[in-house]
Amino acid sequence: MNALLQKAMHRANPDRMLQSVMGGLIDAAAFRFNLGFQRERWRPGQPLKLLFAGYVGARNTGADVRVEEMLRQMRLILGDENAELSILSVDLARTAGYFRGVRQIPMPLVYPKFLFEEVPRHHGVVACEGSMFKSKFSNAL
Repeated sequence: MNALLQKAMHRANPDRMLQSVMGGLIDAAAFRFNLGFQRERWRPGQPLKLLFAGYVGARNTGADVRVEEMLRQMRLILGDENAELSILSVDLARTAGYFRGVRQIPMPLVYPKFLFEEVPRHHGVVACEGSMFKSKFSNAL
């Protein structure tokens, strides 16, 4: 029995497990949306609420600079008065002073349920992991 358990643990893929859990929650969110339980719906004249989701706050300066530029361009295109931008941070102390005019939201280490609850508070989500601009990128992000 111990050998079987060890074999199962060896074959368990944390990335696949995370993707499966997130996939299930995404399906549940779609079902909730189709039933009309979406918390936020954009209406003309209302600021667009966008959530930027990525691995921000780990002191990866290159990645944070890329995200800062994404936010700058979004503010330039939409205008500050037409957008309410929020960003997830893995460490608020490390992102203090970054991302001018953007509400920073602490992201827990285990995040599927958190995202399921937080995402509906916004009109849209923008993936903003700095590594997305590189040729090697993890599907789990």
